[in-house]
Amino acid sequence: MQINKVMPSEGLSDGILRYFAKVGMTVRVFLTGWIFKVLYRV
Repeated sequence: MQINKVMPSEGLSDGILRYFAKVGMTVRVFLTGWIFKVLYRV
């Protein structure tokens, strides 16, 4: 594992953005599936 010695804050914010992107995609997929389930149930 290689550690970039650029700027710790930059690397940290990049990691946070990547984490939120992953979580956001999962939540979006889950919400979309749930909405479709509710719509098709009615």
